Amino acid sequence: MNINGVARGYLSKNLTGEEFFKKVAEMIRRELEDWQGNYVVEQKKKTVYELKVINEETVYSVSLPDEELEMLQSKSPYSLDVVLWKELINRGLQIEKGHGNYIPYLLGEYKVVNGRLF
Repeated sequence: MNINGVARGYLSKNLTGEEFFKKVAEMIRRELEDWQGNYVVEQKKKTVYELKVINEETVYSVSLPDEELEMLQSKSPYSLDVVLWKELINRGLQIEKGHGNYIPYLLGEYKVVNGRLF
């Protein structure tokens, strides 16, 4: 999957925290669709925002309080993605590369110069 910084910037500035969290969870789900495996992504808001990635019998779960979500959303358009993916990796999710620039960008493998990825 490829990123669109302009569209994401608009979303991060104009969606509520809950709407933005749902949008990022949807992006994660779409990325995982390109991978081999039977991934299911669940997201919910109770006392904290929770994202679960399920692959067969393995569950990777990340929780964020409201304050952290708000801080990440206002920090930069992809800050929430970076935190969620890094936490999923820390919990054992194996990353598949080669499906666009989304994951390499989030993991710092690309640099943006004058609005272009290198």
